[in-house]
Amino acid sequence: MIQNTLSGRSKIIYLVRHANTQSGVGESDRQRHLTPKGRDQALFLASELKTREYQCDLAVVSPALRTVQTYENMLDPLVPMRTEERLYSGNVEDYIEIIQTLDDDMDEVMIIGHNPSCTMLGIELVKDAPPEYLTALRTGFRQGQMIVLYFRDMCWADIGARSALLADIIVPPDS
Repeated sequence: MIQNTLSGRSKIIYLVRHANTQSGVGESDRQRHLTPKGRDQALFLASELKTREYQCDLAVVSPALRTVQTYENMLDPLVPMRTEERLYSGNVEDYIEIIQTLDDDMDEVMIIGHNPSCTMLGIELVKDAPPEYLTALRTGFRQGQMIVLYFRDMCWADIGARSALLADIIVPPDS
């Protein structure tokens, strides 16, 4: 468990790539559903959140159906969700801007988005990590993967390139 006690200002981002989805044949990209494997991946992440005692004040989610379904299968319905269009079509700069405008009353926020933006964001933000975590991050986010980014003694507006400790990586089995 990460202790979030430094001056009350440390922040944590749980960055998640949506879980496994249908191929998309015959439907729009935004309307792709999670597969049974995707639901299992999201439920695995939910179990890991509980086991590791990670908490979340808010989930910021792409409006694509697969990211919303990942949220619905992962988090307690009491965790508020906000959809953000730029998580669907945006780039790393858009993701960082979303982070920088979060309310500082929230310390732990989940972002559920898409690749390649999730991988690129992780690489952009990480300053320090165990070598095996860096290797895993650079190979790219798998569907249903989550990384935990820890920002020591910072407010959201201060977050930018090379400001995070990559504290954890969770990859569902068979991802």
